[in-house]
Amino acid sequence: MALYGGIPRQEAEGQIQQVAHIEAQIVQRRTIRAGESCGYGATFVADADTEAAILNIGYADGYLRGFSSKGTAFAGEFALPVLGRVSMDLIAVRCDATLILGKASGSRSITTCLRRPRLLGFPSTNC
Repeated sequence: MALYGGIPRQEAEGQIQQVAHIEAQIVQRRTIRAGESCGYGATFVADADTEAAILNIGYADGYLRGFSSKGTAFAGEFALPVLGRVSMDLIAVRCDATLILGKASGSRSITTCLRRPRLLGFPSTNC
């Protein structure tokens, strides 16, 4: 984890800087109507009409399946929660209607992402 700038131990705080950041493109926008679902196994069902963006990143790129329905992407300062399961090459995120096509990036530190319950720090470099 330290190789990518994650803080493996508290003593290393302030001595290590993050060198890797994740980026993905927003390749499509969709409106998920109330009652419709998205993701493998229909794990997300919209309770109201929901704007979604499809990002070109998935578990084949190292984005952990453990982030299904729990992860967050960022477009500038806007947090975009993951909707449903992380697939091999794509994720769906909830987005504001004003968000335009372009880049979304993970702006949290590797250490912060991997402190989530049930995630191990050593096998992942993406969050």
